[in-house]
Amino acid sequence: VSRKGVDLLEQALPEIGALGCQVILQGFGDRNYENIFAELAERYREFFVFHKNLDQEETIRILSGSDMFLKPSRFEPCGLNQIYAMRFGTIPIAHRTGGLDDTISDETDMNPNARTGFKFDNYSVKSMLEAINRAVDVFKSRNEWAKLVSQAMRQDFSWKNSARQYCDLYEQIQKQ
Repeated sequence: VSRKGVDLLEQALPEIGALGCQVILQGFGDRNYENIFAELAERYREFFVFHKNLDQEETIRILSGSDMFLKPSRFEPCGLNQIYAMRFGTIPIAHRTGGLDDTISDETDMNPNARTGFKFDNYSVKSMLEAINRAVDVFKSRNEWAKLVSQAMRQDFSWKNSARQYCDLYEQIQKQ
């Protein structure tokens, strides 16, 4: 559906392929986009595959076997796939919005040494391609990429961490 940013992917696909990337798109939704991506899969079969399903086991295989996960959503109140991707060591590239912005740290955020992915500010093909290019550049450095993957996999999005933060806040309030 359009809110997931497939319009950006549609426009950028030839340039992504020119970078040497292989792309898998999985899902279903708006028939118009399903038809467009089926046609693009035929046109760009050397680097693009479209799976029109949402089988959970296949999703896990795709996420765990990929190097990067593109999530260019227009808006995303929460989003879990980028969290799953990081757990598998798959680095997210996402539009800086909602839960994507909350869960992914980029070099431009407060702590550049804690980067876990790549984000782009403007909802545009140009901005998305700049983020993809930054990711591809880092990917070329095995040491830097390995560090990034390790940082992403160490992220703790469990309730244990949230509960600890709530307890700390509660204790601070009690002391006042």
